[in-house]
Formats: sequence, structure tokens, C-alpha cells
Amino acid sequence: MYHSVADDAEACFIEPGNRMAPETFERQMGFLAAHRRVVALSELVEDIARGITPPAGTVCITFDDGYRDNLTIAAPILAKYKLPATLFLATGLVERAENQWSDTLYSLSSDSRGLHAQLIEARHEERLTALAGLAGLAGTKGSERLPRLTMNWDEARELVRRYPRFEIGGHTRDHIDLRRHGGEGARAEIAGCAEDIERELGVQPRHFSFPYARWSAETRGMVIGGGWRSAVGMGESVRIGARSDRFAMPRVHAPRYTLQLRLQSG
Repeated sequence: MYHSVADDAEACFIEPGNRMAPETFERQMGFLAAHRRVVALSELVEDIARGITPPAGTVCITFDDGYRDNLTIAAPILAKYKLPATLFLATGLVERAENQWSDTLYSLSSDSRGLHAQLIEARHEERLTALAGLAGLAGTKGSERLPRLTMNWDEARELVRRYPRFEIGGHTRDHIDLRRHGGEGARAEIAGCAEDIERELGVQPRHFSFPYARWSAETRGMVIGGGWRSAVGMGESVRIGARSDRFAMPRVHAPRYTLQLRLQSG
């Protein structure tokens, strides 16, 4: 699982846990291309649906959120090594070309751990209010301090057109914790995300990513009922096999060192 692969010029605006340096990312893609069996998520999911356990060393590459650098930096590197990947878009952020709230918070405050924990479980409007208040205390508007980090729909269309190995999945509209917020609000986040992608990109997304990997029986059922083929979230084991729940597939955060990647992906 990756998020941003921004260059050094934008690194100071991105929460460190969300960003990997481009040169590190390229080293990892070179390693995976040479030493692992990298497959599209759709291929893995269909194997699971048929009761097939993939061979050891099989890897899927995924990205969450919709950072603009996924188009400008990650996609060319993946194309160089002929690797497939899946990008889970938070479509409301793409629609508004709005940066991740955690990046805005990081940019506004050097010590934001307490507020960060609260905002993970907040609604989108509550996050905006909190960030606006923090920006006011800092004497500036958050939007004036940050470059645009999230892709817009034109850039998402460019990604689909230029890089056909990049599959598009859904990540809700507003990156809401679906374990904390269920009911019709969650249903609108899940279904609306699929509608947005189909309307703007002309493709029907098949794979879903639960924000923060958090899900409940209710929201898992919504994903299944909505016609999605799989979902990634908190699961029992990072090893995927024939008996894995394809609607709660766990992922590994991409490590910083190739040795760690070798151990985690073997």
C-alpha cells in the first residue's frame, strides 16, 4: 500500500507517513519486477473467488486517496517496469481537488497528534471547521499554504488514458471512517463513489478500499450489495489465499527499505 510519492519540493506539505521518496519507490518497483510475481488486483480477486491460492511471492501494488504525483511520478515508473497497480480514489477530494485533511493539518501544526486522532473519526464538514480554526490561529488560510496535492478529474482521465495498467477503485467520497459512521451516510459514501467514477471516467470500479482499513459488518455488506468484487481493510492475515475474505483483504504498508520489502513480499 502506497499513498504519495511526491518529490522533495512537496514533501514538506505531506504527512510523512503518507509519502515515499520517488527514488525509494523506483528501487522497490525494480525489485518487485525482478523478484516477485506482480499481478493486477482483479486477477488476484478472481483467483480467490474461484478458490485458488496464488503462488508464493505474488504481489499487488495499490495506492490510496488520489495524489497528483500518482500520475506524474508513480505511473511513469510503473510503466517503465510494466507493472499493474490499483488506485483507490476518494472521489469527493478529486471533485474538489482538495488535499487530504491530514496533510493540511501537518502543514498547519508541528504537534497535531491529539487533533489527528479526533479528526480520523470526524465527518468531512467537522474536519473543515477544525482546520479552518487552526488556520485562523496560525494567521493564514490553509489553502494558501499548500500546493494542490490531489489530482482532479482531468488528471484522473489522463491517468486512465495513458496508463491502462492502472486500475481505478473506490475509496468513498470524503475519506470517512466507515466503522464510526454507518447507516445511510455510509451507503451514500460507498455508492456515490462508484457513481462518481463511472460518470467521470467511464469505468465501473470493482474494488473498494475502506478508509483507515476500518469497516463493520454493516458496511462490508453495503460493499457486497453494491456489486463491488472486493474490498481491502483490516483482516486476519497479510497472506492472501483461497480462504481469504475478499471483502476484507489486509494490506502491508510499503516499507522504507528493500530488505523489509523482500521479507514482507516473499
